[in-house]
Amino acid sequence: EWTSEPVRGPVTAQVSAHGDARPARLVSVDRLRWESPQPRVAPGQAVVLYDGDVVVGGATAASARPA
Repeated sequence: EWTSEPVRGPVTAQVSAHGDARPARLVSVDRLRWESPQPRVAPGQAVVLYDGDVVVGGATAASARPA
């Protein structure tokens, strides 16, 4: 559930506390597409979205289907 207007367009997304945030795009309110394949995304993982250094959203991964 969004607490403000959903973010649209390019973001970076991070799924591991020790991993890097990678370029991605929100294609709908509940769907994210990375610019390159991300092999370590599993259902149940937290996904944190950034605009630069600012956290703009987060969710729990429901699935990790290739685009």
